[in-house]
Amino acid sequence: MKMNKPAFVSFVEAPKAFQTWQFRIPEAPYPFVATMAPDSISSLNPSLEADSDKPIPSPENAPPLLQHLKHWLSSYYRGCPTVSDWILSPSGTPFQLAVWRALTSIPRGATASYRDIAEQIGEPKACRAVGNAIGRNPLMILIPCHRIVRSNGQTGGFRWGPALKRELLMLEETTGHPERPFR
Repeated sequence: MKMNKPAFVSFVEAPKAFQTWQFRIPEAPYPFVATMAPDSISSLNPSLEADSDKPIPSPENAPPLLQHLKHWLSSYYRGCPTVSDWILSPSGTPFQLAVWRALTSIPRGATASYRDIAEQIGEPKACRAVGNAIGRNPLMILIPCHRIVRSNGQTGGFRWGPALKRELLMLEETTGHPERPFR
């Protein structure tokens, strides 16, 4: 199986001024909500609420970054994401930011365990804290927390539900087992 290297991801300080956009892409069965500054993305989440089937008007004044994100997500859900560099500005503690940075090193098509990430950030006994930080990831897919599995091979938890985690792992053609580590 072909392993794609992760794109360049840069973390910057969370912006003081940002906009929130709700949008759909034809390839995903749910809409997304993104919060962004003109040059960085602070959050990207699926909108899995009961009213998610309501039509969402296409934002006429959508910034170029949102248009780029929509294009990239469409290619991702078609199984052929374009290589793209991202500037991310999530809000979090220094520990959370370290965990989220580590997650961006896991290439598409690979998985890692909570322990792998704890060791990578130099905190080998902090598996539970790593799991908590992963559970607070505000940037679905861009910070690929869905690629984290338990050491025993179980899929583990996912902020947006186990069905969506399995869908993303299948989309990326991963088995969800730690025998396919990212290192």
